Amino acid sequence: MNLKLIPNLTPLEVRILNLFNRNKNLLITRNHLLMTIWSQKTHISDRTMDVHISNLRKKILPLGYQIDSVANQGYILAKIISQNEISVVSI
Repeated sequence: MNLKLIPNLTPLEVRILNLFNRNKNLLITRNHLLMTIWSQKTHISDRTMDVHISNLRKKILPLGYQIDSVANQGYILAKIISQNEISVVSI
């Protein structure tokens, strides 16, 4: 995924997408996101992460990508192949 094609990415959103890119086809746990993107010294609520993921979902959808939630586990980046088909692919 070419991040330059995504308008108005914040520095934090770039870091999150880069984390997905470095972990292609892998589920990224919420804890891993917290520890990697935010400092261990920074306390953020679950809702803060949800808002950032929600904002990213809106920005990458026009490029044919989505961030899927895996219940009680984390997130995975997926390429939308068609309306009925989604594939976890390298970005």
